[in-house]
Amino acid sequence: MGLAICLIILILILLISSRKNPLHLLKYSLQPFLIAFAVFSSPVAIGEMYKQLHRYRCNKLASRFVLLMCLALKGDGPAIFFSVACMFIAQQSGVEINASKIIFIILLTFALTCAIPHVPSASMVLVVTVLSSIGLPSASASILFTMEWFLDRCRSGTAAVSAMYISVMTSEICERKRLKQEELVEELSGNEGTDTSVFSNEV
Repeated sequence: MGLAICLIILILILLISSRKNPLHLLKYSLQPFLIAFAVFSSPVAIGEMYKQLHRYRCNKLASRFVLLMCLALKGDGPAIFFSVACMFIAQQSGVEINASKIIFIILLTFALTCAIPHVPSASMVLVVTVLSSIGLPSASASILFTMEWFLDRCRSGTAAVSAMYISVMTSEICERKRLKQEELVEELSGNEGTDTSVFSNEV
């Protein structure tokens, strides 16, 4: 559910930033999603991501830079998983989570998402770390193993799709800024031409 909400937010942001149909990119994101879903790792699909972004006519400079940064950080799926898993285990264990522990979970999740290796089910080790840090029994994390194989695939696929969406967002924003700069240059050059013609008439 959290991954679906993350995808919806990305679609809405792309709609606002580009003023285009954001669902059109889903067609190009299908193959990278399936590759990442099959092998538990989104960087494996980076070649297909470049290919599909080129077909979508995304700016190459934006895609080459943003795509690599997104795959290196890869924090959206694991961040959702860490926070939701810890809250779920706390509710199952009957432990009350106060505001200070929630803030601590957020800060710890933010730090750990940058340290996740590209290894299947590596997130489970970090979930145990978060649980131990907030005083919850780490043995309770065993109930997550039943669906971890599927959730890990979903996180990898979502990371590939989100990286493509963020690359297109960056490309659209840069393109709009470039067009505005060109319009400003044309206006300035037009004003200079008008001033020159007025001066020549006066002479």
